[in-house]
Amino acid sequence: MTTTVTPQDAPPPGAAPAKESKRPRLPKSARAGGTLHGGPIAYAILIVFTIVSLFPLVWTAIAASRDNQRLAQTPPPFWFGSGLFDKLEIAWKDANLGEAFLNTTIVAGVSAATIVFLSTIAGFAFAKLRFRGRGALMLIVIGTMMVPPQLSVIPLYMMVAKLDWTDQLQAVILPSLVSAFGVFFMRQYLIQALPDEIIEAARVDGA
Repeated sequence: MTTTVTPQDAPPPGAAPAKESKRPRLPKSARAGGTLHGGPIAYAILIVFTIVSLFPLVWTAIAASRDNQRLAQTPPPFWFGSGLFDKLEIAWKDANLGEAFLNTTIVAGVSAATIVFLSTIAGFAFAKLRFRGRGALMLIVIGTMMVPPQLSVIPLYMMVAKLDWTDQLQAVILPSLVSAFGVFFMRQYLIQALPDEIIEAARVDGA
């Protein structure tokens, strides 16, 4: 098959061959994998936001080192007083912050571990196992996320009081052993991240 070139398509005699139009060369920072560098205005804005974000914490420490009479003066103090560490030591002892930090570590650690473990198991069941009522149960789990947590405070306290768990750590740990959002998140993750072929191969191998 031959292609004919019409006079309109052919370049005029003696004309230089047409050059291909070159795309504008992008700066190095705009190419794939490049690093964008902010200008002085961007750094100035970041510094201002950093100062505004840290000011409440710094002011709390300044107020803790001064008495009420000095804080009421105009202008207020903008630097720490001499008794900051002494007052922090008194607050640590009077408020029993050491035990509070220990209890917080226990509750947060146990809750985080159980949420990851139980949410992964439940998410795997909803994602890969086939059983009757799976869709209805998943809707119930998602529906619990729509209930405001304030509505469960009184019933939860009544249940804890009947179990005689008031002022004990298990009263805080047990209600947070599993999370509906964690189950939903792990289900959505395992649907894509865990192919069915791997599960079938594992069953063939005796798992």
